[in-house]
Amino acid sequence: MSEPTHDAPPSNIVWGVVTDILFWSKIKGGLQRTGYPLRRIRTALELMETLKNETPSVIIVDMGNDAMNAFAVIQTLKEDEEYRSIPILAFCNHDDVAAFTRARTLGADKVVTNGVFSMSMDDLVTELVQGNDDDEL
Repeated sequence: MSEPTHDAPPSNIVWGVVTDILFWSKIKGGLQRTGYPLRRIRTALELMETLKNETPSVIIVDMGNDAMNAFAVIQTLKEDEEYRSIPILAFCNHDDVAAFTRARTLGADKVVTNGVFSMSMDDLVTELVQGNDDDEL
């Protein structure tokens, strides 16, 4: 029996590590025009289990997610050789400078405020998806 392989190229699916239904609705609406399929991930365990079988092109992380430790999610992914190349787009409150700084320090590829995320999520995600194959960025 063969083991799942993780060296397959990422799919074009975008994962949202989001428990807040309002933010999830915003993400679905904001990314609809990009055409990228979406998957909602609710827990860190679900994230790691799903990664065993599928590789997303971008993971969106809500730093204000009280249901899981978003910092641990970023750190775990960026420290793991198999997953560190998956771009992470993190968003947080504009006044949470500590979360902004810590997410960036842990390796999130793009960290923005909730407002910037809401207004520009399609552009941000498209940039990260297209940047997967662009060695110049």
